[in-house]
Amino acid sequence: MEKIKTLIADDVEGLRQLLKAHLKQFNCEVVKEVADGNKVIDAIQQSAPDLVLLDINMPGRNGLDILKDLSEQAIHDKVWIISGDDDQQTINRAREYGAKGFINKPFTIEKLNQAFSIYESMSNKETNNSSDSIYTKVMLADDEELMRVLLEKVLIDNQCIVEGKASSGKEIIDILDSGWIPEMTFLDIEMPDGNGLEVLKHIKDNDIPTFVVIVSAHGTFDNVKIAMDAGADGFIVKPYSEKKVEQVVKKYKNSLTT
Repeated sequence: MEKIKTLIADDVEGLRQLLKAHLKQFNCEVVKEVADGNKVIDAIQQSAPDLVLLDINMPGRNGLDILKDLSEQAIHDKVWIISGDDDQQTINRAREYGAKGFINKPFTIEKLNQAFSIYESMSNKETNNSSDSIYTKVMLADDEELMRVLLEKVLIDNQCIVEGKASSGKEIIDILDSGWIPEMTFLDIEMPDGNGLEVLKHIKDNDIPTFVVIVSAHGTFDNVKIAMDAGADGFIVKPYSEKKVEQVVKKYKNSLTT
């Protein structure tokens, strides 16, 4: 199997070396390392990598400006963004400029496993000219970071990729109204600046085509009935049950064939 020729663009040498060490497990050959944003485009043109791991915050030029230029040259389709910036506006801009994926710092084997599984899936899809993707794009909305982390871990195991996160009702409404629509949206009922049911109403009133799963620590019959009557596609009770998450993901995928 041919190695994946990889270019790493990050101004922190220690992080480049850490990432380089991890990449050996994924059949990658690092053909070029770049620490200055001004040199990234020339380095890509000279080394012709299969994969570019591009940091957003770099001296010279930042990753978003570089990605925009690459999209204008139609060579953006090999770029994955690496960043410690979890800001949704930044992610949306990177997606608009054609980023193929995202890896958040700090790097972990689990994150890289997910990223390279998706990379291989995309490569196979392009090779086979298939429009189908086995990965489901997900938005998580919960004001408790620990809950988002725990749910994301279970979703990764169920072939989902979390591309958006929000901690308040207003934040998720702003993301949805920006034009990016996730395939599945997990909404906590109790959030500041607009609870999950209010967000669900906004989604339904505006015909936003996302599969909505309501999440709550209170799985009473009344709560479930209210959510389902309001148009929710599923309901999960905290703490998360891996089996229940698997069931709602399967329900979403089954809905695509009916």
